[in-house]
Amino acid sequence: MMATETMAGGAPNRLALVRPLNLLVVAVGVCAGAALAVGGVGFSASWGAVVSAALAAALVAAGANAFNDYVDVDADRLNRPERPLPSGRVSRRLAMVVWVACSLGGVLLAWYTGPQHLLLAVSMVFLLAVYSMKLQRIALVGNTVVAVSVSATLCFGALAFGISEPVLAGAGFAFLTTLARELAKDVEDVAGDRLVGSQTLPALIGTRRSIMVAAAIVFVSIALVPAPYLFLDFSGLYLIVGLLAAAALGLAGWRLVASISSAPDRSANANYVSQASGLLKLSMLFGLVALVSARAPV
Repeated sequence: MMATETMAGGAPNRLALVRPLNLLVVAVGVCAGAALAVGGVGFSASWGAVVSAALAAALVAAGANAFNDYVDVDADRLNRPERPLPSGRVSRRLAMVVWVACSLGGVLLAWYTGPQHLLLAVSMVFLLAVYSMKLQRIALVGNTVVAVSVSATLCFGALAFGISEPVLAGAGFAFLTTLARELAKDVEDVAGDRLVGSQTLPALIGTRRSIMVAAAIVFVSIALVPAPYLFLDFSGLYLIVGLLAAAALGLAGWRLVASISSAPDRSANANYVSQASGLLKLSMLFGLVALVSARAPV
């Protein structure tokens, strides 16, 4: 029966299982890390290594997404019923096959790219699998693991050229914005998480306090936006483009605060939280563009 549903679901459902838009963000993050390491996009002499690193990271992320959906199918029946597994359009068996195939493909490409890439890729496959099975259910620990994995994409792209201070600045920005976004997503998913016994932060201290933690991280990120200009000798172009990142962060923070001020005690406006989550992803994109553009040779 499930095999018939999988065949009927078709390619679009299989693609949805790995979340293609997120994979594009991963690949862009790898390229951004390489650009930060070399001071712009002048890595043409090593474009093969950058492309293989981007593909390797995207494959590892694709496998991790499929495995996470495999593990989370019960909670997703309440939190994300439209996803391929809880909707029945894709089988759990196929999700496991995708995890194995993509993870293996990512590790092989990382091996082709270089020994440091291989070590990091294998580490991320292991860490993200443990995250899905255990760590995502632990308050702040799971959120931190996801934030580390996102920031690691920049380091993955920079490995062929060396991890520099600008790379670490980009990774730090990605870490903070992802951490805030993961907390916001936990607020959205709190009902399903409680159903399966996950001890996420909203399940432990409530949605309002969790949103306050996420908002605090957002405002700290805004305060840190000028830091690369002040301490890393970045050009004024960074500040100009960085204002877009700061604006998106400010809107996300405002939406988070509004979500609890407009809702009854111990609850939150889900629509505002969802908007904040999208704005945080947008702010990370603007932040990376600002960092890369400011490093480009004039």
